[in-house]
Amino acid sequence: MWQKNAQKKYENCINTIIISQQIHLTFEQRIKKHLFYTFFHEIPSHFSKIFLTFALNIKHPTMNIEKFREYCLSKPHVTEDFPFDDDVLTFRVCNKIFAVVSMSRPDMATMKCDPERALDLREQFSAIEGAFHWNKKYWNQTHFNSDASDKLIFELVDHSYDEVVKKLSKKEREGMKDILSFP
Repeated sequence: MWQKNAQKKYENCINTIIISQQIHLTFEQRIKKHLFYTFFHEIPSHFSKIFLTFALNIKHPTMNIEKFREYCLSKPHVTEDFPFDDDVLTFRVCNKIFAVVSMSRPDMATMKCDPERALDLREQFSAIEGAFHWNKKYWNQTHFNSDASDKLIFELVDHSYDEVVKKLSKKEREGMKDILSFP
């Protein structure tokens, strides 16, 4: 009886979260959910209470590659492409890269950053570290759904975009003058 009530509570919790955040479960998330139900029914009841308590306290992910992509593309004059291979998606402003995501690692993004701020962010958040295969002085990789909030990730996208725009040539900035407020 207790297990049925707990399972129903868990299902209601998951459904509420999915509806309220309008999350579309990925294939991987569906597998995890299926594994949870399989595991939940096969463990002894005294362990199921502990496991269910843990499962109900898991932070459900909100940031994903689709939200990140949509936000990047909402910025003025941004384009996307796969310049290296079919795995690495880059976001550019005036043909200069400001953000990168990998299809094989959709849980993180690489963004340009001011060198001093980059170091501060790495010290402050475990989700932010020097970017692999990029100049670590200027590039950070940020893991989604860790201690870096969605708001912070969007701020970092804005900062990365601004860092690239302020280093554009005068001619390139002139073409963007109607949208941007940079000198």
